[in-house]
Amino acid sequence: MYNISKFFRRNIFVIKSAINLNKNVKSKGIDWDLVTEYDRKIENDLQKELLNKYPNHRFIGEETTAEKNCLPKLTDEPTWIIDPIDGTTNFVHQFPHTCISLALIINKSIEIGIVYNPLMMQFFSAKRQKGAFLNGHRIKTSKITDLSESLIAMEPWIAKNPNYLVNIYTRMHALIQRTHGIRSLGTAALTLCYVAMGAIEAYHVESIDAWDVAAGKLIIEEAGGTVIDTEGGELDLITPRVIAACNHQIADQLLEIDKNISLFKKRYILIELILFTKSLESMFLTSNFFTIDLTVIVLTLKKYDKIVDTPYEELLQNELSVSQKKYMPGLYPKTKEEMKAAAEKYGLHPDEYKPCDPDTNYAGDYPDLPFISVEAKDPFYPWDFPALRRNFEEPFHKESNMLFGDRYEYGVRQIVEPHKAFPIFCAIMAVSALIFYYSWTISQPLMEKQYPGEGVHYTFELK
Repeated sequence: MYNISKFFRRNIFVIKSAINLNKNVKSKGIDWDLVTEYDRKIENDLQKELLNKYPNHRFIGEETTAEKNCLPKLTDEPTWIIDPIDGTTNFVHQFPHTCISLALIINKSIEIGIVYNPLMMQFFSAKRQKGAFLNGHRIKTSKITDLSESLIAMEPWIAKNPNYLVNIYTRMHALIQRTHGIRSLGTAALTLCYVAMGAIEAYHVESIDAWDVAAGKLIIEEAGGTVIDTEGGELDLITPRVIAACNHQIADQLLEIDKNISLFKKRYILIELILFTKSLESMFLTSNFFTIDLTVIVLTLKKYDKIVDTPYEELLQNELSVSQKKYMPGLYPKTKEEMKAAAEKYGLHPDEYKPCDPDTNYAGDYPDLPFISVEAKDPFYPWDFPALRRNFEEPFHKESNMLFGDRYEYGVRQIVEPHKAFPIFCAIMAVSALIFYYSWTISQPLMEKQYPGEGVHYTFELK
């Protein structure tokens, strides 16, 4: 077969010479999917070179597919899948992890895979049942079988797509705790080759295309690794969701995490609830109300916590302030000992302590305190917070924030963002100017001063 590697080596200068030059950069529909004039040049040159040798072969290229704006289709005919520059964003920013990826598929089976990084002189190649090679030397995947000893690669930037936001963040949370670390190179084809050479143990990625993964898949499999779908089935090259691992043991452990991704979603949603709670505290409800509410959520989700090592209570504690931690309500007290402990917790005398009505939602052991307005408190007492006439860590009525007057807080994020406030201000001023202009015009006389008749009307008009 034609030695395609010669073409790669003839085109080293294209990427090497362009890496430090200004490039004509455009986006392909979304702002983080970039393309340069060199992507099109390399793809066109490579396709032309292959057509001269194999005129009956088909081609699936990243740039030509983007121009057609449709999903490619695989047939049984010999088909070359081309990614002219995988890692275009790296290429634009002069980050040396960028490569050319090429794969030959016959009868829907990948027969040849080539990935070439000209900036680091790394030439990965594989032919079915012939092994995988780096610069002519055979390579093998890592022998590590325990996920806790593994180095895993992901692409967090995919979370820019809101459809993958929760999946990416929850998966990262799990892998950070269960592995040696996470790496992100921004080039799928080259990262797959690093799995094949044993530099990393696995690569977990979604939202990529056939040209990103076709060559790397064969290189990993020929090096002794495995590439499967995130649900454990055979990888679909047209819409790939990839778990590429050095062996099936690591792949199975990653699959187990993906099967329980819904549990991690609950963790993510809980964090969002906590942050949302904090933003509402200053508006109309007390922190104690929300603390109790979140406690219920925590206890509800706790029974599903089979994978995450950190308990939900600890996560909640990390998100709460010192005052919230101190006054987080417990269960409703039923014995004298529990009543005494609750009174001590809230700094009250046991005779003064009275829990809220047990039918009150989320009240727990919080004391039923009388509401005393700010105006009714002694203004000459040396309060820790004179504006609120409150002392530090002083318990108060559970609905006090609803009953207190509103106060501006510098620490609270305002509803209207500055970049939105300015056009609103300009619009209001423009309308005011129009109103002022027309009101002034209407108030002016339309004719000269009129008198009822000839002659003198006022004494000051006498000469």
